Amino acid sequence: VLIPAGSFVMGATTNVGHESSSDEKPQHTVYVSAFYMDRYEVTNDKMIEVLTWAYGQGKLVVTSASVKNAQGNQQELLDLDDADCRITWDGTSFAMKSAKGAGYPCVEVTWYGAVAFCNYRSEKEGFTACYNLTDWSCNWSANGYRLPTEAEWEKAARGGVANRRFPWSDSDEIQHTRANYYS
Repeated sequence: VLIPAGSFVMGATTNVGHESSSDEKPQHTVYVSAFYMDRYEVTNDKMIEVLTWAYGQGKLVVTSASVKNAQGNQQELLDLDDADCRITWDGTSFAMKSAKGAGYPCVEVTWYGAVAFCNYRSEKEGFTACYNLTDWSCNWSANGYRLPTEAEWEKAARGGVANRRFPWSDSDEIQHTRANYYS
């Protein structure tokens, strides 16, 4: 979805109090250029699709425990060995565990994995990859997928609402029906 350009007040809202950390204060106005962001988290299904493509292109080193990039500065992208990971590797292909697999957000992805996913998805879909996997820098002028900046993420997450802890109400209490979180 298109997140429109504009200014917003970034940082901890006044109703959060002691829960916010010092790097979230003081609130300050930030201008963000328009950008696109996926409406939903990357699912296990999409991760498997992109990893399968990348593996076929020789871009991955895969073991039963881990997925790493084969090019550039090799880093762990996905921790297959972690019990929470819903993706498996049988020596020839990726598969999905049945419980909380299909349609669920992919977990146990490192920051490097998220960046590599952006590159592989970009290349798979004919766009120019944004990241250099040797030094992990971003080419901001490339037309491929990339991670949002902190300011972009906060602007999108606020949903156009200002001075509230959550975009759906003034309540300080999180609502399980409106947010997926671990407590």
